Amino acid sequence: MTAHLNDYEACNRGALVQSEDKRKHFRFSTQLKALYYLGDEHEGLEKCDILNVSHGGIGIEFKKAGTVKDSSAINLGIVVKWHFMPISLKGTVKWLGESLDHLICGIELTVPLDNMTLLKLL
Repeated sequence: MTAHLNDYEACNRGALVQSEDKRKHFRFSTQLKALYYLGDEHEGLEKCDILNVSHGGIGIEFKKAGTVKDSSAINLGIVVKWHFMPISLKGTVKWLGESLDHLICGIELTVPLDNMTLLKLL
């Protein structure tokens, strides 16, 4: 349950590129709220914060991590201003990093975001 410090710092700062250029897409900082559940568990929605977004992935901060593990499937409902319904996304946890009392992780999306959805999240 560790990540390179540079991965954590880049996610936490909302940096546009990751160290060693591992990312395929630029990341954009954001401050959105979301609900998530892991795998096929449709129960027990938990809250998280979206730190940054790109076409292929997102950075998330969990206040209460629970059973989040590397390679976990995750389903998200992201709350966006001026939209009645949350934006639903699915992905896989690619890396995890810890700070004092939070868990930070990188999610690779199952289906990349189209330009219009990405703009809604910015």
